[in-house]
Amino acid sequence: MSSKSVENTLSLIQRGMDATIRRGKLIASNVAHSETPNYKAVDLDFEQVLAAVKGENQVVLARTHRTHLEDSFLEARFPVRYRLESEGEVRADGNTVSLEEELAKSAQNQIRFQALTQAINRIFANLREAITEGGRR
Repeated sequence: MSSKSVENTLSLIQRGMDATIRRGKLIASNVAHSETPNYKAVDLDFEQVLAAVKGENQVVLARTHRTHLEDSFLEARFPVRYRLESEGEVRADGNTVSLEEELAKSAQNQIRFQALTQAINRIFANLREAITEGGRR
């Protein structure tokens, strides 16, 4: 694997890890606001994330109020998508958070992060082996 290929692969894995971290924060926020009247659940729009990673699109964070989401590097890189009322259950108080759905998303997100961690560990193990064993063959 060439150094440019390794660099590109590490960059993609980093972006994937950044996206899973961002999504984890959004899921935690949804769970924390599960009893807040009129709170609209948020998530990442993965189509936009993939397009941004491919360099096809400039992604902009959508915010309705300056205090709703903290300013951070991850927010600027990954778009937030508000769940519309037509997309799922809306309670009488206007809240769109489904705890079951958020817990399922959290588990999926953790699995994705673990897979990315394993991928990066394999790359570094291969690099370590190439460095230590490369001259012995």
